[in-house]
Amino acid sequence: MNSYLAELQDVSVRIGGKQILHDASIYVKPGEVLAIVGPNGAGKSTLLKVLAGVLAHETGRVVLNGQDDLSRQDRAEAVAYLPQEFRPHWDYKVADLVAMGRYRGSSLFGYQKSPDGNAPQRLDGRIDVMEMFDLAELKHRNVKTLSGGERARAGLAWALAGGAAILAADEPIAALDPSHQLHTLSAFQTLRQHLSTVVVLHDINLAARFADRIAVVSAGRVVACGSAEEITSGTVLEDVFKVRFGRMQAEDGLVLWPTCSPINC
Repeated sequence: MNSYLAELQDVSVRIGGKQILHDASIYVKPGEVLAIVGPNGAGKSTLLKVLAGVLAHETGRVVLNGQDDLSRQDRAEAVAYLPQEFRPHWDYKVADLVAMGRYRGSSLFGYQKSPDGNAPQRLDGRIDVMEMFDLAELKHRNVKTLSGGERARAGLAWALAGGAAILAADEPIAALDPSHQLHTLSAFQTLRQHLSTVVVLHDINLAARFADRIAVVSAGRVVACGSAEEITSGTVLEDVFKVRFGRMQAEDGLVLWPTCSPINC
């Protein structure tokens, strides 16, 4: 018997007559950071949506904590999904948005709204997600007035506030400056004892530095999954991205950069 927190077993998805995922299989271990990488249009976001129950699958199984018949409510509490573009339609302050996220679950994260409705109250023993994502000074701001990076951080706090066992985040650092990118990925590592994170990333080096495992998706299939060393030392990335990579051993590990593509070779 395995100890996986979640599994996608031979999952296929067809949208508008087009096959997006082909027998894709992946598993999530408790307390790990799993990065999903691959070319544009490879099926990374679709894979994440199926895991979160946002998108139905045509064939295969999605198993969470040993069960594949969870209700939509139970699945929402088990997996917190953060899309690429987090654009709430609600006219809320940041503090209220995070407080609202708290109502989705009852685990280790979050805030509850204060009696006067103005300031969030951190629950005893709960992780301060507002502080974790540098939102204290933004707590009274309307979410719609935030910059893209600020809104992305607010979205992460909102997603984590429900206390789900898995965070499924689609390119959560794309709009962040380098400092907040590193801070956010470090936070995922810090939270290992509380949840698993499945995160779509485009930066191979950040995936290699912060993820426990990397899954490579190409043309709707999971073509490889392993440790950062396994994925970056072989040829799978060059085969999938159709580029050659230069490699250099740095203090934080192996660094890769594209040196040649079919266009300029």
